[in-house]
Amino acid sequence: SGEVVDREEKLSTAGTIVWGEDDSTLFYVTLDAAHRPYRVYRRRLSGDTEDELLFEQPDELFWTDVHKSLDGKYLFVDTSSSETSEVH
Repeated sequence: SGEVVDREEKLSTAGTIVWGEDDSTLFYVTLDAAHRPYRVYRRRLSGDTEDELLFEQPDELFWTDVHKSLDGKYLFVDTSSSETSEVH
């Protein structure tokens, strides 16, 4: 529809934004000071609560990403380095 449902200009994401099962939840990845994607948050667009931290990768050798399963029922958090990777 082109309608803006939420806007926060200071939000620094890694570019990864995934819709939840409904149209009122977003999942997104934020960057650390070195511009490494490392945290996954859930935002409820109702605005009633703070964004919830779901995952944090403290190891500076790993990068974090998030995606949904093909059927849209599951959210996957991927962490990877140049030598290995994990899926949570």
